[in-house]
Amino acid sequence: MLSVKSPQFSNSPYAKCHFIDPSLTGFGLTEPAVAASIPYYEPQSRLSREGDKTDKLPPTYNGFRRRFKSAPNYSVSMIGSVPWRLANYGLSPTVKYLRERSQSKPLLTNSAAEISLEQFLRIVTKRNPVEVTKGAQLIVSSTLTELRQSYQSAFELGTAIKPVLDKNTSVSRLIVLAALLEIFEINTFIETGTQHGISASAVAKCSAENNLNLSMHSIDVGSPYLVKHESEVNYIRLKRPARKVFKKITFEIAKGKTMFFHDSDHTYENMYFEFNWAWNMLGVEILVSDDIDLNNAYSNFCSDNSLREYRIKMDSGTTIGVALRLNNGLD
Repeated sequence: MLSVKSPQFSNSPYAKCHFIDPSLTGFGLTEPAVAASIPYYEPQSRLSREGDKTDKLPPTYNGFRRRFKSAPNYSVSMIGSVPWRLANYGLSPTVKYLRERSQSKPLLTNSAAEISLEQFLRIVTKRNPVEVTKGAQLIVSSTLTELRQSYQSAFELGTAIKPVLDKNTSVSRLIVLAALLEIFEINTFIETGTQHGISASAVAKCSAENNLNLSMHSIDVGSPYLVKHESEVNYIRLKRPARKVFKKITFEIAKGKTMFFHDSDHTYENMYFEFNWAWNMLGVEILVSDDIDLNNAYSNFCSDNSLREYRIKMDSGTTIGVALRLNNGLD
């Protein structure tokens, strides 16, 4: 693998990265990787065993850490497993996850009713909500048209991919993101959960159409199969232990007014962690999350931080959560 200096992080401890050869099979998949260059960030100096604070943990956990540190790649099926969580999230988060998984699905205790995007816009902006919504829909429609053309070209060999470009697939998260970028002044966009790069492409399109000059970052733990590689987007593949590196690198990239979009591991433990980290440690101005109807993480987070709980529902797809520091709506 080619080792290079990333221009975005030339002065940071994450400057060293490895670029993935697109001809390699990546995570043990048989299909060729589509992404041309996905930075694989890791600290230049690894922590010593003494500084890793794992010696006092159970031997099984230490064994998992050693195994994963030496393993060249994860398999797709391994990501999200208990051993993977131990190696990447740590003992306490994994115990919380196991406790959550062992319980029956909790009754969702939403403290706020679901509203449409236009209703949300009437609350948070004086702009015409119909015009903002239509503008966001046009940008998303244009993005999807371009991506479908790329899809036909890039996947003509039959590479496996989740059917995210199907015309019946919900795109409400993309429209909400485009609308927020239209009405609020944002400098940095951070996404967790790159997957096929659909959201990143929509945000890049919105930035270009509106001359926003956004600094855009999309973070994942695996090698994403990108439908289209956006040159303006900084795609980041986290080095293990993923959560520790995630904390350090988000501190580096959260500059100015930041929007944080969660669309990664949708367990209660990880969702609440990312919400709390983005809001209270990074100080983001806007927090957006897909799939908030899967558990109570978003509702509990808003309640714990005295935030107005915006729950946006546009179609039969999932519910989008939005928390605003710019306009909390509590006055």
